[in-house]
Amino acid sequence: MSKRKGILRKRYISIGDKVAATSLNSALIMLIVTFVVVAMILSFIVFRVGMSTVSNLAFSFATQLDGDEFESAVSKAKGSNPASVLSDPYIAEKRELFKETMLRYENVKAAFFVVFDKDSGTYTYVFEVEPGGIEEQPGLVESMYEIFDEKSLSQIGTGPVEPFYHSSGQYGKIITAAHPVTKDGKILGYACVNMSMVQIFKGVRRFLLLSFLLLAVIATINMLMTRQYYQEHLVNPLNKIMNAAKKYIYEDIDDDDLPVEDSGHTAFRDLEIKTGDEIEQLSEAMKRMEADLGRYIRNLTKVTSEKQRLSTELSLANRIQLHMLPSIFPAFPDRPEFDIRASMVPAKEVGGDFYDFFMLDRNHLGIVVADVSGKGIPAAMFMMISRTVIRNISQNMSEIMNMSPGAILHKTNDILCDNNKDQMFVTAWMGILDIPSGKLVYSNAGHVKPLLEHAGKWEYDENQHDFVLAGMEGMEYRDYSYSLKPGDFLFIYTDGIIEASDPDENLVGTDRLLDIVSRAPHDTEAFMTYVKGEIDKFVRGADQFDDMTMLVLEYNGPEKKKK
Repeated sequence: MSKRKGILRKRYISIGDKVAATSLNSALIMLIVTFVVVAMILSFIVFRVGMSTVSNLAFSFATQLDGDEFESAVSKAKGSNPASVLSDPYIAEKRELFKETMLRYENVKAAFFVVFDKDSGTYTYVFEVEPGGIEEQPGLVESMYEIFDEKSLSQIGTGPVEPFYHSSGQYGKIITAAHPVTKDGKILGYACVNMSMVQIFKGVRRFLLLSFLLLAVIATINMLMTRQYYQEHLVNPLNKIMNAAKKYIYEDIDDDDLPVEDSGHTAFRDLEIKTGDEIEQLSEAMKRMEADLGRYIRNLTKVTSEKQRLSTELSLANRIQLHMLPSIFPAFPDRPEFDIRASMVPAKEVGGDFYDFFMLDRNHLGIVVADVSGKGIPAAMFMMISRTVIRNISQNMSEIMNMSPGAILHKTNDILCDNNKDQMFVTAWMGILDIPSGKLVYSNAGHVKPLLEHAGKWEYDENQHDFVLAGMEGMEYRDYSYSLKPGDFLFIYTDGIIEASDPDENLVGTDRLLDIVSRAPHDTEAFMTYVKGEIDKFVRGADQFDDMTMLVLEYNGPEKKKK
């Protein structure tokens, strides 16, 4: 009792906490997804705005320069006194104008006007405007590859250079665009504009972080409110029901003298839950359960007693049934001409499959494998009747030397059809082996086709079977024959073998069974163990729905006896 109480005292996480945690997790996931999407959208917008800005400024600066004046400045920058460019009144005026324009854009860091020499892979500064930094001197020559990539360089000399994103040692991540300065349609040089993205990205990150924190606070407040709501409307009522269940378990009620309709318990009867939802319905259902349980317990006691009695009887019936079948192996230790083994595993306590083998005389062995329709006790009773009838008819006909399996099944069928009001039937395979010659005469009454092995090759018997036993009076059953050679095997089984299925409802089937027996050891005991093991491995613990019966015969021939 103390152990059970200890289990009930175990600390659990309440439903309210779980719902609140789930709500918070969902909100955080949505926040993260939203954060990523918004970050991508803002980054895209920032890039588009930045590229548009530098492109427009480069275009504006280039178009404001007079071609003749710029051509003169280029000549000075490439001459012996490049610094004279800065003292040129026209250039000085334009530099001040460009500087005022750039100051309106916080992140536009520099505008430089250059002349490209693609043959040498360099460009020469004509002049530069950099309001917040140190300007490069006119005439400075630098490699084009320090800033421009292959795509940008391919556009130089043909028209404007589209804005591109790259890294700068001075400004970090920047966007650069270039527009040609022309005279009479001829490109004299380029006006280039740099825009730093560092501060812009910082602003974007700051905005996203503040937004995320604000939404996280909102999600937390929502989680706390959700937890409080579920605590009041779900957790507390469920706790009342749980405590009532504990009280019910440990109430010591002596109900021997109570009326059948009263269990004597009051644990759920005293509950007062008015939530107006399924919890209230559960409370009312528990009250009804408590009121009905006394009656159910009394009935259950009677049913349990009856089931125990029935289980005992079924267990006894199972032992009786199995003891009726030959179960001692080797079955004929004094007959080395052949070896035979068999097994039957019922799907329930008792089954409808059976096998049998018996000596009809010194030189003839009778073999029977059969499957009664249905399962359980009715099938087991019909199985015992069928086995007894086949064995008795076989023994009687052997006395008059009429050892025909077809004739035996014919007489058996007529007897089983008599007074068969439940319309049960039996599929049966019967064979009679002439031990000295190895001739096997057999007849098939609706049974699955057996497997024969000769010279190491297994194959199914392709002869047609006849109608089942107990299905219709007057049926005739054909005899077939097969000559067994020393070392040949005969494997007979019921449909429970090929219809055994795995958890995915895949059947063993005839092809897989043929593959299994083809790999089985050439020894009856090892053969049976191997086949059963392979089937168990295939079904992987799935429930058995039909009886499973197997019989294997190895014919050694009369030479074995002489040795």
